[in-house]
Amino acid sequence: MKIGQLIAFAAALGLSAGYVSAADVTFDASGTFGDGSTLSGSLVIDTALGIVQPTGMDLIVSGGTTLGASGSLTFDTLSFAGEGESYGPGNVWYAVEATDSADSGPRIELDLDLVSATNLMNYDGGALCFQADGGNNCGDYVSSWILEESSQDPNLVGTTPSPALAPSSAPEPASIWLLAVPAVWVIRRRATQAASPVR
Repeated sequence: MKIGQLIAFAAALGLSAGYVSAADVTFDASGTFGDGSTLSGSLVIDTALGIVQPTGMDLIVSGGTTLGASGSLTFDTLSFAGEGESYGPGNVWYAVEATDSADSGPRIELDLDLVSATNLMNYDGGALCFQADGGNNCGDYVSSWILEESSQDPNLVGTTPSPALAPSSAPEPASIWLLAVPAVWVIRRRATQAASPVR
């Protein structure tokens, strides 16, 4: 294989690996439900492909009248993620549903307000769909969690700060990309040394 081909191969390998894994962004969730329980934790979205990752999910609902002051639930198993319907001209929501790996009864649905976007590609955070006295921000669609089928769903309510997903980490470059840069340098250096006359 020629030196030029090796350089091109190493660069392509590094760029492709960087593209695949550099798009995972962790988003922190926050908000308060109508029963006083609070939303915290995080989920991971591949913002290049526009998909919610099944790994890295750790959404927590704690406190409130339904669970009690010291009660909490952890939703760590993705059960559904997909684009919802438009709730107005040019406005779309995206549903993320998850269950507790220890107990499949409780579940949470977070509806992400995408505003005018149509998917999660290049998503950089934003409001969650919530219920408010002055009008819901996503029409009839509201984020909520449920303890069991017969219970009432506590809806996410509009408070200050508004319920949201905010990026907590920037995408990290793939480790193979970090190795590819020095590899290209070594290959170029050897090619330069080979082409230089011996003194």
